[in-house]
Amino acid sequence: MLLRKRIIPAIDVLNDKAVKYVQFRNPTIIGDPAVLGRTYAEAGADELIYLDTTASLKNDEVKYDWIQRVAEQVYVPFSVIGGMK
Repeated sequence: MLLRKRIIPAIDVLNDKAVKYVQFRNPTIIGDPAVLGRTYAEAGADELIYLDTTASLKNDEVKYDWIQRVAEQVYVPFSVIGGMK
């Protein structure tokens, strides 16, 4: 049986913006989560994982407006994690 490598980028989302962390400190905004996801998908990503750090850090619910934008622009499977209670 031949196993195929899969590319699954993880995108951190803070305050509805895609961010990059260095050792989970000092977040730097790198763009819109939907646009970044579309870019990864067009480059060959098999699926995407979004981590809503706002919901996780504030023990709040995930905001669905940015998820809706992702769903409208990304045509690969994606998961959203964070804010679990």
